Amino acid sequence: MSIINNARTYDSFFNQKLAKKKEGTRQGYRYAINGFDKFCKLKFDRPQEYILEEFKAAKTKNIIDTLQAWMNQSTIDPHNMRVRMSFLNNYLYYRGVKIDPRDLKDLEYEEGEPEERRAVTLEEIRQICDESRSKKRALFVTLVSTRMAIW
Repeated sequence: MSIINNARTYDSFFNQKLAKKKEGTRQGYRYAINGFDKFCKLKFDRPQEYILEEFKAAKTKNIIDTLQAWMNQSTIDPHNMRVRMSFLNNYLYYRGVKIDPRDLKDLEYEEGEPEERRAVTLEEIRQICDESRSKKRALFVTLVSTRMAIW
């Protein structure tokens, strides 16, 4: 009798669960999971593998608080954060962390302060041109000289 390893791991999630998904979708999952992993390493000084084990025994409120902290430190816009949260929740469910979708509605997706728009300075233009390749440099000089923009 052979023993089949049914461990639900990061690799099995991509190789089995997401095997038929488009590469763009798979990449979105990677961004979400890897972003959460970086957060876990910074906040808890441990990779997400350890945090997931703690999540399995934790109360939902503690999990939601951790997810909210992850979102609060993020610099991406709220719409993309909702998508990443959805991806992460699917991954957590696959790994055995069951969160009721109604609990996720308590998460707050904050709008960040919009960046103030300003003109590019001559020094910034010089720096961009100096650091760019020759073909791009010609494009940038043309754009600046003619006040055109790429749309």
